[in-house]
Amino acid sequence: MEFGMDALWIIGGFYILIKMSFVHFNSNELNELLDQLDELHEELNNEPGQAAAYEQRAWYFQIESGLAIIWHCGLGLFNLLVISLPLWTQQKLPFHAVYPFSLQDPDKHPYGHVFVFIWQCLSFSYNLIGVVEVDVITSHMFPQLAANLKVLCVKLQSFAPEFQNNKQRFDAELKCLIQFHQRVITHVNRTNKVLYVPQIAQITSGFLQICLSAFVSLAVKNNPAVYKFILFLVLSLGYVSYWCALGNMVTSQSMEVAAAAWGTVEYAPFSREIQRNIAFMLQRAQIPLLIQAPPFPPINRASNMYLFKQSYSILTVLLNTLD
Repeated sequence: MEFGMDALWIIGGFYILIKMSFVHFNSNELNELLDQLDELHEELNNEPGQAAAYEQRAWYFQIESGLAIIWHCGLGLFNLLVISLPLWTQQKLPFHAVYPFSLQDPDKHPYGHVFVFIWQCLSFSYNLIGVVEVDVITSHMFPQLAANLKVLCVKLQSFAPEFQNNKQRFDAELKCLIQFHQRVITHVNRTNKVLYVPQIAQITSGFLQICLSAFVSLAVKNNPAVYKFILFLVLSLGYVSYWCALGNMVTSQSMEVAAAAWGTVEYAPFSREIQRNIAFMLQRAQIPLLIQAPPFPPINRASNMYLFKQSYSILTVLLNTLD
């Protein structure tokens, strides 16, 4: 059982190392992504639809704030449970480790044991905070992109009725919205490119942690300490679902752009150029925008269910082998 827990910590440690290394070596590209996202938020602030667009941005901000608070509280509770394990289990330290001169042994080195205990608590808390902040920066780019797509839909629904009798204004506003849509598409593609390594690490580590924690939980189900693996399993399932839900926002919202663009047809002035521009936007908007890291499937709700099914299949094979 302890081997299983150690394996989970090793997987988590590699994940933390990859995340922090990514931020260190790709900080410039990450800052450019954030700057470009800020520029997108500064656009489309003109009438019509300004009030509705502001409400949509505020709504997405509230969603992100709520998710971030839940995420911080959940990992804070997990941190408290891990560092308090020696107080209510037979473990002497939060993590199994061997130090020079047997400093981890409280009988031989009581002060050394206290120092090791404090060091493990502080280092684990620091690494956990690092993962939280990096994940908030990277994963919360997705709902911000979805918010811009939602604002685009609001603008498409607002400008057409107002400018239907003004061909010049209709054409100018439509071209502006098409350019904005293209910029969002470009930003999604660049986000996939810059965040390729973190997404691969997230999918791989999440898959391994779900399979391993579930397998060990069932293998030692009669052991009183099985709660540690159940807790880790719940956190792993929740984190994968959290990530996929944010990615699914972009995909689902990108499909609504086509419906909003189709709604402008009935208000469009009779002009070949305008009709051609609307057709161009419709054609492009029908291709869903995906948060993905090939060769893995896109990060969305369907992939989340597929990951759970594959984890269950592998878990079944492992249990049959154990029997």
